[in-house]
Amino acid sequence: MKREKNEDIGFFVKKISNHIEREMYNQYKNYSLKDITLMNIMIINFLATVDKDKEVFQKDIEEEFYINKATASKMLSLMEEKSLIERCPLENDGRLKKIVVLEKGESLKIVGKEIINNLENKLKKDITQEELDIFKKVCRLLIKNMEYFADIYSIIILLLYNER
Repeated sequence: MKREKNEDIGFFVKKISNHIEREMYNQYKNYSLKDITLMNIMIINFLATVDKDKEVFQKDIEEEFYINKATASKMLSLMEEKSLIERCPLENDGRLKKIVVLEKGESLKIVGKEIINNLENKLKKDITQEELDIFKKVCRLLIKNMEYFADIYSIIILLLYNER
């Protein structure tokens, strides 16, 4: 009996995600980084791509990596313990703490760029620029759709919670 191929969008996205994650970990293993996680490198890489005159806060990390506040806080605390970053309060508002990459974190920027560049080259193999542009456009629409429904679900939960 012939099995039907799964053509669901979610299936393709999950499969691509698994391949990307596996490839990134394979590359990460080549660097023998003690106590530094792949996510640490990804955050450092993100911080390296932000304009030098723009301040980055925990909220920016939450949004960029689509993680919740508790996860971001714990991750950044561990990165501080490893002397990769420092969270410095703003002079005009001590509640806001900008994220600053320390010397040890700076050394990871090259590793992050190499991992990302190697991955991008493998992903883009045999794909035209036009196809990449279409793919990115579709991905942005998928993300927009998912964010829309996540917002709707949040509103429903708030309404149900407030009725109690």
